[in-house]
Amino acid sequence: MITKTPNKIKLVILLILISQVCELLDDYLRDNISLPIGSNFIVITLPFYMFLAYNIINRQKWARIILLICYSVEILLFIRSLYKVGFEIMSLGDVRIMIISILKQILQVSALIILFSGASKKWFNIESDEPPGTIKNFL
Repeated sequence: MITKTPNKIKLVILLILISQVCELLDDYLRDNISLPIGSNFIVITLPFYMFLAYNIINRQKWARIILLICYSVEILLFIRSLYKVGFEIMSLGDVRIMIISILKQILQVSALIILFSGASKKWFNIESDEPPGTIKNFL
């Protein structure tokens, strides 16, 4: 039985991609990188999350768990940074960074909620005739 990738899973992949764009903007606004090249983000983080997205498309349950762990750590570190900053007066640049960071966290929480919802769980548990490592039924 070959099943097409549900729209919810496609949405999760889109949320992962948008979250990574937010990460890139965050790094850029913090002057950690100079576009278009030259950051750990481009070399390590982006390929790692794309690898996870690829494996999520291919119904690899372990990829969901790894994404859950990574996003949970990121969210906890974000909350910790909010606690440290408190309500200090921020410059306009800091406010932009904070807005992008909050947007990224919202996207990550949304992706996790969708990824672990009932419909997504059912899709991950369906046995497929399709061998692992193929994404031809994604579109």
